[in-house]
Amino acid sequence: MKRSFKRGRASHVGGLLKNTLQALGVEERLLEQSVVEKWANVVGPHIAASSRAEEVREGALFVACKNSMWSSELTLHKPDIINRLNAAVGKAVVKDIRFKARGFRKAEPDKELSERVKAEPIELEESEIQTADAIASACQSEGLAVKIRQAVLASKRLNAEKRREGYKQCLKCGELHADEHEICDSCRTLR
Repeated sequence: MKRSFKRGRASHVGGLLKNTLQALGVEERLLEQSVVEKWANVVGPHIAASSRAEEVREGALFVACKNSMWSSELTLHKPDIINRLNAAVGKAVVKDIRFKARGFRKAEPDKELSERVKAEPIELEESEIQTADAIASACQSEGLAVKIRQAVLASKRLNAEKRREGYKQCLKCGELHADEHEICDSCRTLR
């Protein structure tokens, strides 16, 4: 038996999912991760062989480069790369790129922090888990629903850990940040 969806119903579910992800602040995290994943396609195989996008934090994309020559060369092309990355994800997620000539190894995690996180697991409220389940249930694909649920729960745990570490909520955009200002770096830059 073939199922059929009315276009209005499917787009309503899609809109509901998008609004919920926005309200939870997960949409921005998914877009940031998408930027990292699209790096190689946007810059091409030659540049991708000598650089690796690692993460986006507060509008800045961090890229590890094979050596200082690549870091300097890519810095010259920064505005163009930013425009192409933002076009690839459909939103101005990247405001700056920070190229580091340190090879492809990621920095050692703070052992004290990782041990503390392991020693003190972050427990979420039942309502937060139910919210993640509700968001995931709006997705028709079971595999995608599992990924969305994991992303929502990970985002909630990350925010809880940031609050535990003393991060404050930006008065303008609502994102958590670690500096002493009432407004995060991204919002201060966009003034």
